[in-house]
Amino acid sequence: YRAGKSNALGFLVGQVMKTTGGKANPRLVNELLRAELDATTIG
Repeated sequence: YRAGKSNALGFLVGQVMKTTGGKANPRLVNELLRAELDATTIG
């Protein structure tokens, strides 16, 4: 994701949608995942 691979974020959103049976709001999931990934630092 950090290296510019937006497909990775799409995959994660897809997994959340699969787990919730499609009940989650994909736009909100995308927003929340982005916020978490941006807040996380490696090392």
